[in-house]
Amino acid sequence: MKLSRRAFDALALAGVASAALSMALTATPAMAQSADAAAGQSHLGIPVDKIGVVGFTIRDQLGEDARGTLQAVTECGIENIEFSGPDLEGEVPSFQGVEVPQIQEFAEEFGFSVPSLGVGGDDLSDRIDVVIEAAEAVGATYVRISGGHEDAEDPVAYYSDLAALLDEAGATLKEAGITVAYHNHDAEFEDLGDGQSGYDILLAETDPENVAFELDLYWAVVGDADPVGLIEANPGRFPLFHVKDAQMVEGEDEPTFATVGQGFIDFGEIFALSETAGVDYYFIENDRPEPDGITSTCEGYAYLSSPTDPS
Repeated sequence: MKLSRRAFDALALAGVASAALSMALTATPAMAQSADAAAGQSHLGIPVDKIGVVGFTIRDQLGEDARGTLQAVTECGIENIEFSGPDLEGEVPSFQGVEVPQIQEFAEEFGFSVPSLGVGGDDLSDRIDVVIEAAEAVGATYVRISGGHEDAEDPVAYYSDLAALLDEAGATLKEAGITVAYHNHDAEFEDLGDGQSGYDILLAETDPENVAFELDLYWAVVGDADPVGLIEANPGRFPLFHVKDAQMVEGEDEPTFATVGQGFIDFGEIFALSETAGVDYYFIENDRPEPDGITSTCEGYAYLSSPTDPS
């Protein structure tokens, strides 16, 4: 079963990668908050050691200089990285172009953890043994996929089939000590008829013992869903958050991406329900980071980890 991933045109970053690496490695206190200084809970009430970044945010820099990029984001405080962009069909599995053995080496060198991996729906259905091997190699206890019904003739059937795939794969992964999670975009919240959305189907037709959810806060808000309401109605089902901010740009009718802490999403309101949600990790993400992925990551981390509200 082939699952589509909503694709976005990557922002051109030519000429800024080297400068970004240098800037992040020599970050000022205004840009980055050290883990020591922000030990314990941040001003948002979340544990600083559970903040991370999604590899998609730094994908361009990883492609240019994986070692330097990972050094840069860990220097500014990041302790957890969720690698995505999987290629599990080659002789050596890789994520964002970084082979699994390299990820292991970098994790040991720079002291970060890899608690989650982003894989494809086809990986779960066709290569689940490789998924398990990759997760075990880097120490991941979560793997997540994303989907979307844009190309489906029957969206309701699509989500029911997807729920069945998640449940089956989740039961297999559970035996290996790994939890499968579903990551949303905005399409999952569209009304498919009678007030039912694709997300409703996934929640209703998956066993909470087998399937968890990685709630992308940006897409939930942009998709006119209510993260607070989702959490309150489905306690314990959201161990992973994609912490992504939104902003309105002059001349545009729709919101777009923002560095975490520089947009309008009320993270405090959402994070107040972290215990109810069952959150384990808060992964910073920006689909189109400005001026680049490293800078956006470090600025977002500084905001999330600060013991006092930077504003």
